[in-house]
Amino acid sequence: MIKYVLFFMCVFSVVTAAQDRCSKCRQEITGQYIAVEGLFFHPEHFLCHVCKLQIEGNYSKQDGFFVHPECSAKAQGMLCTICGKVLEGAYIKAEGKSYHKSCFENSVAQKCAVCLKPITGDYITDIYSNIYHAEHKNESPQCDNCSRLISENLSLGGYDYKDGRHICGKCYNSALFDEGSIQHLVRKVVSELRGLGFETAMQHVTFIAVDRIGLQKAAGSKYTPSMRGICNASTKTTTIKAENRRSTKREEKSFRVYVLNGVPAINIEATIAHELMHVWMYQNTDPSYSHPLLEGLCNYTAYLYLRTVNSFESSILIKGFTEDPDPVYGDGFRVIRSKFEGKPVNSFLRYAISGN
Repeated sequence: MIKYVLFFMCVFSVVTAAQDRCSKCRQEITGQYIAVEGLFFHPEHFLCHVCKLQIEGNYSKQDGFFVHPECSAKAQGMLCTICGKVLEGAYIKAEGKSYHKSCFENSVAQKCAVCLKPITGDYITDIYSNIYHAEHKNESPQCDNCSRLISENLSLGGYDYKDGRHICGKCYNSALFDEGSIQHLVRKVVSELRGLGFETAMQHVTFIAVDRIGLQKAAGSKYTPSMRGICNASTKTTTIKAENRRSTKREEKSFRVYVLNGVPAINIEATIAHELMHVWMYQNTDPSYSHPLLEGLCNYTAYLYLRTVNSFESSILIKGFTEDPDPVYGDGFRVIRSKFEGKPVNSFLRYAISGN
């Protein structure tokens, strides 16, 4: 809690004239003397009650005695924690410490991540623990990837993509666009998930990197602005005829997985892991589960992958899963996580197959 407090000091004057007797030595005063609150002192006898040194200039009163303002302030904890000088007039008290207003604002107060000025009034804290004045929220867009408010100080500026996305400088600096880099990430995620126990047949799985327009086209009516990827499955039926035997039909599933490009590798990896679980579900069970259950299973798979990465960026994505207010992706993830956190992956996969 921050408190604003007042502290006062008094001023005396030195005059020249014969005047009564010194209140300290009781000797008659001639020449210069000090007159203060109806009392008279030789200048050298106007002493601080605390340090016993001569008071020159301002003074304060403590328990009825004359004292240096510094001595009184020190005794009462009235020195600024930053500069060590006396607190005169209004000052700030926070967490048991006292400050000049300027010292507090310059050295103690939290600074706005956007304008770098001290935080006063309403402010916003983002998922990265950056704080900024609430009024900045309407001054610029948020990054469509990481949700940082786009500004020079907070996000290193930003970029407007041709597909309509606003991407902050921090995300853009490590964004991937080329097909080769993203195919490398696919192989990386497949290998890591295989190590966890996910066996996905990749012969008929094709990953395609697209921008937002391409993703919207691939998703059709399923598209939402928060979408990062989509798995489109198709089934090809082949009729096999054999001599003196009845013909048989064979079904072959294939998958085209579209992944949003133009973002950092870790975001693409999380999307790949999520969509690979969609592929796994098609290959191993009837994927006609409720939407929250299905997306919860896929988000939990991405969560398991992100835990193997063990980086600041992966921890932020995990935090995003955990705090996502979406009733499908957020609630679905939390339900699955509550069931399988700390349990073997094979129990999660058995549940994914049976639904119970």
